[in-house]
Amino acid sequence: MSKPRTRTSTAPTKPEAASYPVLQIDGHFPEAIDLRPYTPDLGDTYEHRMAAALAACFTRRGQAPVTDTAEVKNDVYSIDSIEQLRPAFAAGYVVRIGDHFLVAYGLDGFVTTNGAVESIDLKDVQVWAVQRV
Repeated sequence: MSKPRTRTSTAPTKPEAASYPVLQIDGHFPEAIDLRPYTPDLGDTYEHRMAAALAACFTRRGQAPVTDTAEVKNDVYSIDSIEQLRPAFAAGYVVRIGDHFLVAYGLDGFVTTNGAVESIDLKDVQVWAVQRV
């Protein structure tokens, strides 16, 4: 009998706070995206806005909307500039700006679950990679 083969993992270790380049998003993304038709108006609390953003995210992927019982995992990524919001959003990541979530961009600029955004402070921005667990 031969000795059983062993495999060593070649997967990269995941940093605690990954940066934007880890997302590996190329420069090709649409001029405008509007997820408002897929974003239910669930209420005015942070939790309602988050649920609406997650529902839009999963609906966009062709998956069933998130329910109260669904467990969702999110990995948070940081960005270095406002210019990175569009490609991150276009690639299917959830973009959180303060207590609101990006649902559209285009001619109207950036639009969150609270309406159009006048100015964005990078310290208020998080990019979430979300998945069901």
